[in-house]
Amino acid sequence: MVRTIPTHETVFPLIMGRRNKTSAVDLILRGDRYIVRVTELGKVTEQDFSGIHFALSWASGQSVRLGLKTPNPSAFNSEA
Repeated sequence: MVRTIPTHETVFPLIMGRRNKTSAVDLILRGDRYIVRVTELGKVTEQDFSGIHFALSWASGQSVRLGLKTPNPSAFNSEA
């Protein structure tokens, strides 16, 4: 599921099935940058990356830290 936000961002929800109301990890395509948005206990932080592989790696670590299911990198293999 991909949703477009009115601010010209494309959000790829990385965690399917194990999101809860206080924790989530999303990958956002903003222009030519990849943003990992981490929601933890209602607090939202964003980390900016130039490459998708760095973003996915960091997002995976955050997902593990939060006890969420890790993202599937094969879903994003369009840019190798």
